[in-house]
Amino acid sequence: MKKSYKNLLTIAVIGSAIGYLAGLLTAKQSGEKTRKDISNASKKAQIKAEEVANNLYKELTEIIKQAEVKIDKGKLSIKNDLYRATTRANKVKSQANEMLRAIKNGSTDNKDLQKSIESTKSAIENLKNYLKS
Repeated sequence: MKKSYKNLLTIAVIGSAIGYLAGLLTAKQSGEKTRKDISNASKKAQIKAEEVANNLYKELTEIIKQAEVKIDKGKLSIKNDLYRATTRANKVKSQANEMLRAIKNGSTDNKDLQKSIESTKSAIENLKNYLKS
């Protein structure tokens, strides 16, 4: 998945959730119905956030596997650099996994989610750059 596509997807999910909630709050309907609609929109946003985080986690896992294969075949200096990058990527992968669990449990806020997504994207891009060389 390309970086621009991921950014667009993230912005679209967040923007549509905000727009939907704003529409609900200004709609002329009962408070009970509005609360139910907000709850449903929140659940949908949580599912989308989980989907984005899960896709990034899977992509990072695949890139790490590719890097580990390249480590086995590489020269010593490249091995060391790639090993360090893979180690950092595995740490970010672990953090992304924790974030997925937090999303599922509903115990994360948008700031934490965005930070985790950015760290994961950065790790993916760094490993892709190493794999190109």
